Amino acid sequence: MAGLLAAFLAADAGQPTAGLKRYADRHSKRMAHPAAAMGFAEFTSVAAGVGQPVTKLRLLLDLGAYLLNGRAAADAEATRLAYLRQRLAALTPNGPPGAPPDPTIEVIAQALSYLAGQAAAGGGAAP
Repeated sequence: MAGLLAAFLAADAGQPTAGLKRYADRHSKRMAHPAAAMGFAEFTSVAAGVGQPVTKLRLLLDLGAYLLNGRAAADAEATRLAYLRQRLAALTPNGPPGAPPDPTIEVIAQALSYLAGQAAAGGGAAP
């Protein structure tokens, strides 16, 4: 995730991103399975109800499919951002009623949206 964030921030600052994108691609391939296993373990350990881990896993798989199968790249940026924000918010614990959304969700949604847009423009593969 650090490589994706670094590539997003470098692109936002107008700096070269090719090396960061290569690092992010290699890192995501190397970390996909361990991250999924750790995430699933976390979901099952803090689940309040029986169906919650399955629901979270489905949301996570849906998010991955959206990013990897080209749907994200085909959507308009506003649509892509709204979808990513909604899915990421659904994966995080809810705060107190009326609490503002977690700002981390916005940063991650923008980074993923940017990278999906780059993939659509031929700038590299989506994470």
